Amino acid sequence: MMKILVYIQRDGDSIGRNSLEALSGAQKFAKESDGIITAVCFDSRLTDKLTGFDISDVITVNNDELNTFSPLHFTTALEKIIKNTAANVVIFGHTYQVRDWAPRLSARLNAPFISDCIDVDGTAGLTGIRQAYQGKINTNISAEGLVLLSFQSGAFRSDSVKTGSANAFDMDVDLSSVPNTI
Repeated sequence: MMKILVYIQRDGDSIGRNSLEALSGAQKFAKESDGIITAVCFDSRLTDKLTGFDISDVITVNNDELNTFSPLHFTTALEKIIKNTAANVVIFGHTYQVRDWAPRLSARLNAPFISDCIDVDGTAGLTGIRQAYQGKINTNISAEGLVLLSFQSGAFRSDSVKTGSANAFDMDVDLSSVPNTI
C-alpha cells in the first residue's frame, strides 16, 4: 500500500489553493495506486478543515518555530515526519515557498523531486507528468522508493477535492538543533 503525504501550506488562516489542488491530485493518485493519504500541516487552525476531506489522517505539527516561514525548520520538520510515517510519496503544491525548501529536503533524504507536474499516473508505480518546451511536449518521469512531487498551479481543481472524514493527530517535533540562519 502506497503511503502518501500531502504538505498543506497555509494562506493566512486558510488552506492555500495550491495545497487543495495538490490534495485533489493526491486523491487521484491514491485511487490509481491503492494508496492512503495523510495531510501534514504546521497550523492547528487548518486541522478541522482538513478532517472534512476524503483522506486517512491529518497530522498537525506543533512547534513555535513553524509559525513563520523558515526553510531550515520546515525542511527538518517534514524530514522527521516522513521518517516517522514511512511515507512513499510526498506531494506539494508548487509554490515559491515550496521551491525554496523542497529541493533541500530532497537532497537530505536522497530522494528524487519531480517538480512542477501537471499530472501523475499511479497505475504502475509513480510517474510524474511534466511539460517541456513551453508546454509543447509532455514528459513522463518515473521513480521508485521515496519520491517528492509537486503539482503546477492549476493542474487540478481546488474545488474538486472529495469530502469525507479523517482522523486528526498532533505531533511534536524537536527543532531545537536547527540554526535560525541559512
